[in-house]
Amino acid sequence: MRPKEKARERTVDSESPEVNTPDYVDAREAAEMLGMSQRRVRKLAAQGALETKREDGASRMVFSLSSVRRLGSERSR
Repeated sequence: MRPKEKARERTVDSESPEVNTPDYVDAREAAEMLGMSQRRVRKLAAQGALETKREDGASRMVFSLSSVRRLGSERSR
């Protein structure tokens, strides 16, 4: 498989997140990583500070691991 094809596959996979994928975490995990409450994590997501997606067919929100890490590094400065 050529490199462009691999990159395209990753893009397709990232468009349909699952909680068990390493690219997304649930509110509890995000809160633990950031040292705050789940409620605060959800408020930050509503303000646009965290990238979120909904699981297919459910109301459960998952948070982009990269955005959680980015916010954590910004807070530690």
